[in-house]
Amino acid sequence: MKLAIAQTLSLPFAYNSPVMVLDFDLGDKDSNKITGRFKDLSRPRVFSFEITKKSVVYKPFVARTDSTELDAKSWEDFSKGYSYRVDSQGLRKEKAQCVKPTSYNCGSICINIKKNCKANADDDFSEERIDKLFKLRRYYTDKLLEINPSTQREEETLLEEKVREVSRLLKPYNDRQKELEKQKQEQIKEQRSRQIEVLKSEAQSKRTQLMALSNELDSNQKISSDARIKASVHLEFDDPESGIKRDLKFAESVALKLNKNGQKEADIFSQNELKIAIEAKKEIDNILDKARELIKVEKPVDIGVAFDSKNVRKPDEYKKGLEMFSEMISVPNLKETLEVKETDSGRSYYKQGAIHMANPDPATIIHESGHWLEARNIQVRREVKEFYNKRTEGEPIVKLSESTGDLYEDYEVTKVDKWLHHYIGKFYGNQPSSEVLSMGLEMMYKNPIYLAKNDPEMFDFIYSVVRQGN
Repeated sequence: MKLAIAQTLSLPFAYNSPVMVLDFDLGDKDSNKITGRFKDLSRPRVFSFEITKKSVVYKPFVARTDSTELDAKSWEDFSKGYSYRVDSQGLRKEKAQCVKPTSYNCGSICINIKKNCKANADDDFSEERIDKLFKLRRYYTDKLLEINPSTQREEETLLEEKVREVSRLLKPYNDRQKELEKQKQEQIKEQRSRQIEVLKSEAQSKRTQLMALSNELDSNQKISSDARIKASVHLEFDDPESGIKRDLKFAESVALKLNKNGQKEADIFSQNELKIAIEAKKEIDNILDKARELIKVEKPVDIGVAFDSKNVRKPDEYKKGLEMFSEMISVPNLKETLEVKETDSGRSYYKQGAIHMANPDPATIIHESGHWLEARNIQVRREVKEFYNKRTEGEPIVKLSESTGDLYEDYEVTKVDKWLHHYIGKFYGNQPSSEVLSMGLEMMYKNPIYLAKNDPEMFDFIYSVVRQGN
């Protein structure tokens, strides 16, 4: 029961961090609340709590405690696939950085330790978890009523002796299994290390070929020099397609205005600026097609995709982005379905197994699908974390709004490093999330030449981490 309560308290809508329940009171049979104390497993602070069928309320109880026990298996048995590690994925506010000893985290804000923090279970998932907890509470209290107090301790003692005897008999076998598992993991790690070395060599070769594509443009005599220069300039940036589209749209608008003033002026402009923009766009499209072919995997992953029939109006609009994503990764055992939903929030995001799309832009689809991949594969997640920690070692945490000058919430912070975009270094604290893979795949799609030229280390890592198969 302790672990069931702890799993509920750790949900994103509630305390949003792993906890250990120290004690609890289920009340009488008809009670509608559960009370007790819990400890934050990552901070030396104890809280009192009250769980009802609609909300979780907690506040600091004492300053410190030393207990750190946690039965992970029982935790997972209760959660049946929904654990803190899974629930922690998705879009939500980061915890505030409360530095005063008289304050503590309550969602995304800091409040005084004398105040209660109340979190309502206002979504289907959270309500389902609390409902399950109270069903377990009812079963638990019913069983307690069936126990004869006079024989309870005797039975518990006998059971404990049996458990100790079985544990003693199984110890040699369990020790051997642990050793075999350790050897297996070491072999897997060694194999992956050798594979990464091969993949890095491949990535370096790909970078050389991408640079050659860029050089081909400089020597291409089949297009005008003006178009060649314009295409070269756009390919120096991370999103040349958007750049040349803006140029083309501007040229078309000028031509339209000139046409109203006189056909001759419009003809002259069309033969020059508009023609140059069209020619440059054609060349950029050609180079990007070749560049994207170079970064595709030999054996694309067959990803199961499910569209939310209630709100995805035109599934075919997402086909290009989803197909390109599958052709960029080779990760075995991706059995979970990638669910696609649409959102009117104006900003696409990933949450609990689904990508919520504000538009069907292929680059954005690839970005959000990168979050899905990181959440669904532990090896990918581990390698991304190692790369992030290596790149940002010693880097201070700063607000994204201050480092970029763009509009971000105060809780959105980053480690600047030498990322091509400060958003890549977005810091999620202890959460198993990052922007490294999603942004890396997005840039790899938008312009692999730009990524290879300006951050070869990032290029090599993204190329390697998405190739997990043999």
